[in-house]
Amino acid sequence: MRRILFLDNSIKDDRYKPLSYWEPVLMFDFDLYRAAVGEFPANLDAYSHIFLTGSTASVLDNTDWIRDEQELIRTAVDQGKVMVGSCFESPDNSSQDSGRLIPFMRAYHNVRPL
Repeated sequence: MRRILFLDNSIKDDRYKPLSYWEPVLMFDFDLYRAAVGEFPANLDAYSHIFLTGSTASVLDNTDWIRDEQELIRTAVDQGKVMVGSCFESPDNSSQDSGRLIPFMRAYHNVRPL
């Protein structure tokens, strides 16, 4: 099975349409969900790969959709899914508590500082 969950994190889809940039290079069939408006798949069973787009939101925002996406990422890691994520807004520009970002990324994204 090779299918991509394309998770669109754009806030204003009239200005930023990430699928228009990425669709030409996606190698497998995909399903599009708009996370910022609360669209998520019921489960991840149908997906071998997950693509999380960038956003003008911050991963530190305390919103339902950010928390739901973080839970989806935890589940995907537990299931061994292949994930690629693009940049969110810099936490330094959006929160005084930016120290939470790197521990979350290390724990759930296997990100290592350069």
